[in-house]
Parts: sequence; structure tokens; C-alpha cells
Amino acid sequence: MGGVKSKFNTILMGILLIFKRAALFSTLFLPLSLLMGQEEQKELEWDVLGELSIAYGVPSSYGKNNFLAEGYDLRNATNIEANVLESPRWLIGGQWSFFKGDVIDISKVGGIDKSRVTHLYIAGSYSLLESKKRMTLRTGLGIGYALYRHEKDTAKFRDDGFSILAKIDLGYRISNSFGVFLKLDHYLDFLSIDTAPEIENSLKRTQTFVPFVGIRLYTF
Repeated sequence: MGGVKSKFNTILMGILLIFKRAALFSTLFLPLSLLMGQEEQKELEWDVLGELSIAYGVPSSYGKNNFLAEGYDLRNATNIEANVLESPRWLIGGQWSFFKGDVIDISKVGGIDKSRVTHLYIAGSYSLLESKKRMTLRTGLGIGYALYRHEKDTAKFRDDGFSILAKIDLGYRISNSFGVFLKLDHYLDFLSIDTAPEIENSLKRTQTFVPFVGIRLYTF
């Protein structure tokens, strides 16, 4: 029970950190937002061809038989996403994400000091709100590739596998070319690892939850 409570507190702290960073982020960009708003009093252009999103997040892994949750301290997630508008409510595109982790319990992981985790996806998103609004709310799914690069002293090795992405995204468009957003990603990884049978279950599947805050650039 204590372990579940600890994991919940970790996720909660991660979410609070994201919102603190979002508040700082908003403060930094407020002068730019006001300037853009003054320059663009006219209606927004809605015939967007595509968009580029860049975000920072705090990852947290969870669940039983999950070596990321049980053996790592995760941090510093970066996310880059490019989408093309297929219809007023549908987008399709690609996503790259990256985060790092230091091993805190070697008994759950094995001979590893630290790891870097990369995800690549092809994903589709659907807008839950009406089109031609400044505020957007989207949900999406993706399939892709997970790469885990490990280090132990001077040795380096890797694991990889298939990954599924689920996400929800709340955005606000400030001007024709600029917006901000909050996003929640969930990564479910199925890794190809040859190891001892007694620890195989804990090493072959991971679940990671990442809240992000970021900026969005629109193209026409």
C-alpha cells in the first residue's frame, strides 16, 4: 500500500511541477502574447496546413512488474511533434520524445547505472471541440518504436521494441502563428529482451505517464 501511495505522490508532484513551469512559461511569454494580440486584432486564419509543437515534461512510470517504475528516477522529458491537418477535426503526423533516468534500485534493473529512452510514433489526433476556436481539446493514438540506451561504467548497450501512445492535449492559439498547450502522454512499451525467466516479466513491458507544457507554431 505504501508503494502505491509513494507512486501516486510522485505522479502528483510531477503534475504540480509541470503546472509551476506552465505558470513561469506563461509569465515569460505574456509580453510576446500581448504584442501579438495587439498586432493581430483581425480574425485568425483558419486554413492551417500544419503545426509544429515543442514541449518539456516530467515523466513518471508506474505499475507492478515495471523496471522503470521500480528501479529508476526519471526526469527531463522533451517532446517534438509535427502534424498535418487532414480535416477540420483530424490531424496526422509524427512525434519524437526523449527522457533520462538514473538507477536507484539495482536489484530491480540489473547491471545498469543510467538509461536514455527515446520514442518515435506515427499518430493521429481528433479535436473534441468545434473547429475555428482559439481553444482546442484533442485526443490521439499512435504506434511506434521505443529505444532504451543503457550505460554501465564505460559499457553501453540497448533494448528496443514496439510502443503504443495515448494522449490528450489542451491548447490555446494566441495568434495566427503561435500558441501554447498542455499535454498528457501515456507510453506503453513492449520490449524485446533476452534475460533470466525470473525477471523477464518485469523487463519486457513498461508504462510511462508524461505531462508536458509547450509552444505550438502554425504554418499555412
